Amino acid sequence: MYIQLSDGVNSDPFRTNDPDCPIIFITAYNEYAIRALRVNSNDYLLKPVDRNDMEAALLKFHRLQKHLPKEDLRTQLEILMKDSQ
Repeated sequence: MYIQLSDGVNSDPFRTNDPDCPIIFITAYNEYAIRALRVNSNDYLLKPVDRNDMEAALLKFHRLQKHLPKEDLRTQLEILMKDSQ
């Protein structure tokens, strides 16, 4: 999830709706890291996103979400890695 878009900061909706799933924030802004941690973020990656950092974030997510089928994780990794290139 991008933390800031042209219509505002994406973490704002989570102030009232506590998400029940981990979120990986991707942004060029380091000043939102503390806010991201407060809304159940799994990781906070700064642009340009390093491939190793993305892989580490997704592996961390997988360790925390052991109930996800491996096919889902593989699909998510492929989509995210394709989008980051």
